[in-house]
Amino acid sequence: MAYHKIPRKFDCPEIASDLKTRLLYSDDIDSSVTPAIADIMGISKRTVYATLDGEIKLSLDFLHAAAIATDGDPAVCKYLEPEGFHLKKNPENNLPDKPTLAEECLDDVPALARFHAVLSAVPRARKLDVDLARNAVVFELDQNVNKWLEEG
Repeated sequence: MAYHKIPRKFDCPEIASDLKTRLLYSDDIDSSVTPAIADIMGISKRTVYATLDGEIKLSLDFLHAAAIATDGDPAVCKYLEPEGFHLKKNPENNLPDKPTLAEECLDDVPALARFHAVLSAVPRARKLDVDLARNAVVFELDQNVNKWLEEG
């Protein structure tokens, strides 16, 4: 099989539309995501909105910035993680984001609830969706372990 280089920018309005819905209209995503993407990429918020509207082609850098800004939201990472593949996790991303271990443990609840929702979905969820939801839970659990080690 020959190697095919993926272009840095590509025209995929379906992904842009899906990202726009997820990042701008989802209750799960904080409203500070679009400014975070702009900061990560060093672009204006207007450019972020233009990309989500499909006026500017998507790039791998944009998808990567969206994954970082959403703390690895599975619905965003799925575009960077084809089925059977997973992004290599940077241990620095698993740094605890809460001041105490108890608060860090409470922070697991939304990811765990999403995981259970995917498992009990009707019709049955795809394996990829289950894996992505599981990865989000593991990410939160890794933060717990790191906080426990910090307090040790």
